[in-house]
Amino acid sequence: MNQQPFSPWDIQNIYQRLRDRFVAGSSKDWVHLYRSSSGLLNITVVSDQFRGISYADRRAQVNGIVQSPTGSLSLYTQDEAKVLEIEKPISDRAQSVRTWHDLAIWAQNPQNHGEVQERSLRSPRTVAFYSFKGGVGRTTALIHVAWLLVKQGKKVVVVDLDIEAPGLSKALDLDDLPEVGIVDYFYERAYAPDGADYEIQIGDILAEYRDQQLGDTRGGRFFVIPTGKLDLDYLAKVDDLKASAWVNGNESLWDVFTRDIKKQIEPDLILVDSRTGLNQWGAFSLVQAADSAILVLFPNAQNAEGAKILVQALGSLGKQNINFVFSPIPNLDSKEIAQSIQLDLNEIINQFIPLASNGDLNDEDLASNDDLICIEYLVPIAVAPHYPVHSVLDWYQPIANLILKDSSSSASVSTQLQRDRWKIIEDLRFSDVDAAQEQTNLSHIFQKTSSFYDFLDDKVCLVTGRKGTGKTALYFLFLKHFSIAQKLTDRLNNITVLSGHGMLSSGRLTQNEFDFIRGDLSTSQASWLGFWAAYALFRIMSDHNQTLTSLRKDKYKALKDGFSTVKNLQFGSEHQALLLQWSESRELRPLIFDALKDINSHLKKQVQKIWLLYDNLDQDLAEANNLRSDALIGLLKLVQEFDAKELTNLRIKIFLREDIWERLIFDNRSHLRGRSIKLEWKRVDLLRFAYRQVIQSEKFKALVSQVVPIPDPDSATEETLVEALKILWGDRIRLGSRGKYLYRWVYDRLSDTSGATYPRSLVVLLTEAKRLELQHKNDPKLQVDRLFRSRFMADALVEASRARCNEMREEYGNLSAFFDSLSGKDALLQPEELQQCWENSAREVEPDFERFVQLLKLIGLAEWRPKDERYRFADLYVYGFNMNKKGMR
Repeated sequence: MNQQPFSPWDIQNIYQRLRDRFVAGSSKDWVHLYRSSSGLLNITVVSDQFRGISYADRRAQVNGIVQSPTGSLSLYTQDEAKVLEIEKPISDRAQSVRTWHDLAIWAQNPQNHGEVQERSLRSPRTVAFYSFKGGVGRTTALIHVAWLLVKQGKKVVVVDLDIEAPGLSKALDLDDLPEVGIVDYFYERAYAPDGADYEIQIGDILAEYRDQQLGDTRGGRFFVIPTGKLDLDYLAKVDDLKASAWVNGNESLWDVFTRDIKKQIEPDLILVDSRTGLNQWGAFSLVQAADSAILVLFPNAQNAEGAKILVQALGSLGKQNINFVFSPIPNLDSKEIAQSIQLDLNEIINQFIPLASNGDLNDEDLASNDDLICIEYLVPIAVAPHYPVHSVLDWYQPIANLILKDSSSSASVSTQLQRDRWKIIEDLRFSDVDAAQEQTNLSHIFQKTSSFYDFLDDKVCLVTGRKGTGKTALYFLFLKHFSIAQKLTDRLNNITVLSGHGMLSSGRLTQNEFDFIRGDLSTSQASWLGFWAAYALFRIMSDHNQTLTSLRKDKYKALKDGFSTVKNLQFGSEHQALLLQWSESRELRPLIFDALKDINSHLKKQVQKIWLLYDNLDQDLAEANNLRSDALIGLLKLVQEFDAKELTNLRIKIFLREDIWERLIFDNRSHLRGRSIKLEWKRVDLLRFAYRQVIQSEKFKALVSQVVPIPDPDSATEETLVEALKILWGDRIRLGSRGKYLYRWVYDRLSDTSGATYPRSLVVLLTEAKRLELQHKNDPKLQVDRLFRSRFMADALVEASRARCNEMREEYGNLSAFFDSLSGKDALLQPEELQQCWENSAREVEPDFERFVQLLKLIGLAEWRPKDERYRFADLYVYGFNMNKKGMR
């Protein structure tokens, strides 16, 4: 009967049980397990617990613990081991793995592994294109990706290691092939005596591919190293050459090759066309040569099974930088199968990812199917005599992007990071966009999002958003820093911006005064519409004196006389009384709209417009007694009235908290359709803002300009910004290549459950990460490719969460008790627990539980997660409200 193979977990469990039994506290006792290629466990135990015990009894004790098929059992006391000169083996080294056999033994014996370290970056970096089976377009993909990388300015060397079935050179249709190739080069070094002079030099096997359609490559070049000239001598060498051969006793063939090619042309990247299947040259490409791998496979069971075995073995070796390309995809069903296969493969790789900080593995920090790459069956590829086929290059761009993203920074930048690291970090400064304050750098750090341009639309009258998304920043920018706003756009030349209500009004009604006005309007049966019209006229007369010339008619004498009595007084009860008089008087009420109409006509003749901005309404209009809803409906009716009377040169723009707008019962919402905007920060907006923040440091700006010069952040693409910010925070949040990209991690962690993102939280995050870095200057565990270590970025999230939670408490003061009740609760909260929190702390705020849940969803605090059947609270709030969450931040 065939024995079932041991899983890694089984072997480690057996190993631990043997240690617990025989090593127990002794530093000289030891256990070593080794699973042979036949599947049997070979076990050595050296322990003084064997003293006075026969070999048969020793064997019985060990078999009783193992309870699995064993091979050799070597069981000794310490003295016996000393006489026989048996020493404890050192941990297996990943560097000793060179063949499929080595890899299989390594993967089957995790108990003997030393700690798998993050693989150091090598230069040049090698990417192997591998396929378990042929006919999937591996060589085709490599050629097109190489072309795209050269177009991006990379110096690329393509090496044909499919030595038993070479085809790369023919596929490229190279004009000038060298007489010798990589097989001849390897063969000479494998069999020449140590220290011999070689006849075949690296330049002898090097060819260059030229294509006029590459155009200006900015230094990029396309080099090719073929297998060699196909003849009888080639066949003999291929049969005789061993991929595991050593050169001069201590170097692999690939080590010698990379040293020579680097000395000859200093390439940026080496792309290897691997041999298909499980053979020595496939192992050579993946195990010895590759820093990362592109595994090309057709989405079917055979390819999937082969890929799983391969990924399991390579993952155990610390090679997690494996990406998958499914090709050729014939139909939609195949794409769905590909998604399923990639999910399975990612789960295998994720098992081997070292943690960047303490904590359990969190699947939200791992790569997912977001980056699924599928190449459809392409007729131009199928019928082309040679490659590349320029019309299909776009299909291969995602693969090129993967390689570019995983490429390390230039050597000069890495050197400068090591030399000037702390000077650059100390020079970094992060500023919140507080338009309420005098900021000399406001024009440099203010980030225009798509919402900025939407706001400039003359017809937009309602701007919604959460606290911290930029409503008040826009209000202050256009009122207090109008000259800066004019630099940001050329669409303000004929616009005068006034405050209809808000912190920058020359006089502002308070919450208590609004409450008094509510009572007075109710008593007099006057409307909020009339009040807001009177308030708008008052603001225009106060802050735009030129308009007074349009009110020369005698009928406006009473309005102007009333205004003159208060215009020189500090805003107070006299102004409140005047506004109520204008709103309630039967004689004066009709004059208000007449005056506004004449002002509009005057502006029209002058080709001018006035914008009235309304802010702070959530703070100044209390919810009690329906004041807020009644007042807001009146203000929105004023917008309608302006439209009905065609007051097109007077525009109202209202800034309103998103949840207030969503809950407002307003019958004529359709009137605002297409005329309201929601302030949102897309990922590229947040990256542009982050870039603006870091280039406040001239030292960082000079450094990043060496790698990714960005003249205008507003026109920079997401890909360019990602590359630039790698110098600040690196590529991925976890060690290895399967962690989530750091830029995605930042965006996701600073977003709530509704998708709203908060730039202010980014400033807090970066400020705290800088503080933590400077606090741990003497910590030797630096990440040499970045300024901010991943663990400090993760730790800084706590401070960003606290700051955001404080803003939530200010914004939703009536939910303060509920926020307190979340302390100690799980971030994935069971429905019963959430309902209990509501019962104890928020029932008075919202008597209906379902509506309360909708409120939490509306404000972005929590959402229902079907797969867990629990409510998920956003990371942005979890730590600030002292909730519990498993895994890395």
